[in-house]
Amino acid sequence: KSIVVDDVNGDTILDIIISGQGSGRNNIGVLYGLNDGTFLIRKSYSTGVTAAALSIAIADFDNDDGKDFVT
Repeated sequence: KSIVVDDVNGDTILDIIISGQGSGRNNIGVLYGLNDGTFLIRKSYSTGVTAAALSIAIADFDNDDGKDFVT
């Protein structure tokens, strides 16, 4: 598993992104930060492959001014 902290939804509040989630460990989990220091319930996104997502990187890989995940 890998954990990254970044503002992925553009609200200036840090979010937590976790790779290796789910039964096949091929999901990415996102905890969206709230301004009171708590987090919204985790959203889970499939990587679309059967291999485990053991690491994660976040950047604007496609130059659209949005954050992208790479596992």
